[in-house]
Amino acid sequence: PTGRGALGYTSFRPEADRYQMYKQDYKNEIAMGLGGRAAEEIIFGDVTSGAYSDIQSATETAKRMVTLFGMSEKLGPRRFGSDQNEVFLGRDFSSNADYSEAMAAVIDEEIHAIISEAYDRAKSLLATHIGKLHFIAEYLLGHEDMDGDQFKAVMENEFVTVEMIEAIAAEKEKASREANEKKKAAEEAKKAREAARKKKLEEKEKHWAELDKRDAEKAKIIIPLFSLIATDFPRVRPHRKLFVGPTGQLDSSRRVRRY
Repeated sequence: PTGRGALGYTSFRPEADRYQMYKQDYKNEIAMGLGGRAAEEIIFGDVTSGAYSDIQSATETAKRMVTLFGMSEKLGPRRFGSDQNEVFLGRDFSSNADYSEAMAAVIDEEIHAIISEAYDRAKSLLATHIGKLHFIAEYLLGHEDMDGDQFKAVMENEFVTVEMIEAIAAEKEKASREANEKKKAAEEAKKAREAARKKKLEEKEKHWAELDKRDAEKAKIIIPLFSLIATDFPRVRPHRKLFVGPTGQLDSSRRVRRY
């Protein structure tokens, strides 16, 4: 209702990375893309230009199915044209034809058949679930968006109310808020641990700095004292003196120190 740059669009987000798709997957994608156009025709009995990009995407997908992927039952597993994106002298060679005009007409028929089948399927599904179509439209008018879980709940439950869909959104919002709070608490705890570690490291550095300062003050006293002792007292040297041993003989092997 308020608008976000577009009146509406169809986007596909795969649940997992896929490197290849089946033919039915492409058909489903085209049918989903044409759902908005089909809804216009069913509800209003007329169509607008709003589905321009959806029609363009559906046409490109169907063309790749026929000309590149060999998914046409009539033409078989054959490649037609080239997908090289080259432009020369204003002429687009992205679809260089290597087939006759008659074959080009058959290709157009196959592309048209794929798109028509998907469009008819989209209209059939919407007509079958017309009540859910109105419910979703009314919900979007009041809430502007509906996520995948809410849409799935609408389609899987026979009886659904706005309160049920709002409860799903509220529960997801609560879970998201709790997850954010948990994440914030974990970050704060990490910051507290880092601060404690930093403080402990600073205290150790301060302690060692005080020890270094104390040792420096001691050195200021001890070094001059040793210098004073070395200059004021004679050098200590060994001195030999005669002693009388227990047997009465002279013993000159013992030494004493004289200061």
